[in-house]
Amino acid sequence: MVCFALTQPRDYSPAMALKRIIVAYDASEPSREALAYAIEIGKAASCEIVVFRAIEPPPPAILPDPAVGVAAEFVPPMDTKGYFEEEHRRAAAEVPEAVEFARRAGLEARPEVYEGFLLEGLEDLACEHDMIAVGEKGRFAEGRMGSATASLVKEAPCPLLIADGPMRDLARVLCVFDDADRSRAALRWAQDLAEQTQWPLTVLAVTRVGDRLESVIKHAEEQAPDAMIVHFGPDDLPEARQIEAAAMHAKYSLIVMGAFTDGWFHRLVFGGTTDQVIRRLEAPVVLVGPRTSPD
Repeated sequence: MVCFALTQPRDYSPAMALKRIIVAYDASEPSREALAYAIEIGKAASCEIVVFRAIEPPPPAILPDPAVGVAAEFVPPMDTKGYFEEEHRRAAAEVPEAVEFARRAGLEARPEVYEGFLLEGLEDLACEHDMIAVGEKGRFAEGRMGSATASLVKEAPCPLLIADGPMRDLARVLCVFDDADRSRAALRWAQDLAEQTQWPLTVLAVTRVGDRLESVIKHAEEQAPDAMIVHFGPDDLPEARQIEAAAMHAKYSLIVMGAFTDGWFHRLVFGGTTDQVIRRLEAPVVLVGPRTSPD
């Protein structure tokens, strides 16, 4: 392990503050985990919680087709009116409970019920000073990292918190840095969050194939001179394993990392670093995507 530390804080600009955490909430266990982590971060950052419930259209009925060997029978259309009424009744019972839970923690909180597709609603509501929080399993766990999660990281104008595993206390920001463009943006965001929450910042220097560790550490020091910089080797250990090793030693850390640093083909065949970290760690991970403002 390589470790460097400097302790002088830099000036914090309120204009860069995290102002809201939008929680995708449907009262499932994964969404409750997302809410719990959002409240934990919200208390430290003094920001608002928005409990977001999307009432999505029902899936279309699939009519049997004789051409594929299924008998042609009439399928009655779904009672969409009854469906939406029931979903609104559920939202009216479940969302206020979540809002009250956040308010009892001392936070400003409000409900947001949206009739339409979840991803579109979240993308429309969010702005650059927000963070979206989702549960790792269920609605957001299709495929590897999940098609819904991947879409949010790509399209949302703010970072995405993915909550996984049993709730644990948070007291540190751990930012993964490999000197790629996206990790630089993630580090700038992590610095702002650390200053707002008053949590110490640790920068995990990780190496990709062909990278020199000394160069990665040097650039991390230049960008985050006030942070502790660590590395868990050996240098040829895969990135995901380096992150996993660091997370085991930093049990109270919120992990921040840039998303989509691997090419699409590599992710499809081998699984990208982001996918592996989310699958293997039972820890909250914040993904900083391409639309998150670096300034």
